[in-house]
Amino acid sequence: MTGLSRKRWAFLGLMFGPFILPLFTLRKELEIIKLYGRNYSIWKA
Repeated sequence: MTGLSRKRWAFLGLMFGPFILPLFTLRKELEIIKLYGRNYSIWKA
């Protein structure tokens, strides 16, 4: 069998998921800031 088993994928996901997920959202936020400027807010109150 090649690759990782299901248990290892789940373990790695639980260990590294909370660290990797914010990197993707940070990249989106930086693109929005670059397009619209710092005063633009997605969550307008």
